[in-house]
Amino acid sequence: MDDVITDKGRETSDMRYIFREEGLGIAQSAGETLLTDGENVYRLTCNLREPDLNITTGDGREITVHNAFTVDALIDHAVNRKPMRMITGNEYDIGTVCRLMLLAVSTGRDYMDIGYLEGCRFLDILRENGAVSEETAFDLAASGLSNHRMMNTFMHSGKVRRTEKDLYYLAVS
Repeated sequence: MDDVITDKGRETSDMRYIFREEGLGIAQSAGETLLTDGENVYRLTCNLREPDLNITTGDGREITVHNAFTVDALIDHAVNRKPMRMITGNEYDIGTVCRLMLLAVSTGRDYMDIGYLEGCRFLDILRENGAVSEETAFDLAASGLSNHRMMNTFMHSGKVRRTEKDLYYLAVS
């Protein structure tokens, strides 16, 4: 596995994919579990007690996602194409789980909770759907968010507002 990390996070020929979709993948190599985005390879490990998911980038940066899932659970769900239920109560297909892990890398933070990541993902969905007013508000359940409590932080901070019909929109663009 060290050859993958020291090779600037690039794919190698010994990687065996257990999931691949739209440029995303989960692979195994030399006993390590890896996340790929078509250009980069990230090593996945976990702390079983929490569970915390650790994502190591090609340059050695480690990102910890608290209250996430174990690598074994990720592999099981990827192999069997089963949705994963997060501690927040939301359930995602494996492709969406991969996108959440990549979002963790792109935040620039070294430590975050899975609920924070889910909230960030849905802020992006609101932006993508043009939900910037009550008239353009969006039903987050349509994109997989069944537990709206995670939006409370964003509502309290003034970034998101909710209509009487439980539709959401960005208060600031």
